[in-house]
Amino acid sequence: VRPSANTLQVVLGPIADQVAGELRAALRGAGARADAGVPTRLLAALGGRRNVAALELASTRILVTLRDSAGVDLTVLGSLGLRAIARPAPTSLHLVVGPDAAATLQALRRLLDRTGTT
Repeated sequence: VRPSANTLQVVLGPIADQVAGELRAALRGAGARADAGVPTRLLAALGGRRNVAALELASTRILVTLRDSAGVDLTVLGSLGLRAIARPAPTSLHLVVGPDAAATLQALRRLLDRTGTT
C-alpha cells in the first residue's frame, strides 16, 4: 500500500509485529558493526597497508585491489560483520559492507594516508 509518494506500507498480517522487531534488531546491529576498531582489523585482515593497492566504493561495497592475495585472512574478514565477501579475481575482493560502506572506506583511507600509502 502507498499511503503517500514518500512512504510504503507492507501488509503482513499476524506476523507483522515479529517482522518489525526483527527489522529493528537488524538496524541496531548494523550500527553496532560500524565501531571504530573495524577498519583497523579490516586493514590487518587484508594483509596490511602494503598489501592494499587500491580501494573503491561501489554503492554498499568496497572494492579492494590487492598486491598479494596470499596476505588476506578470510577467516578474520568473515568475523568482522561484513554482509558478504566476493573474490572475482585472485587480487580483487568485493566487501559487501552495507549502508556503512562509505564511512568504512573513509576510515580505511585515513589509515592508509597515515603511512603515505594510497
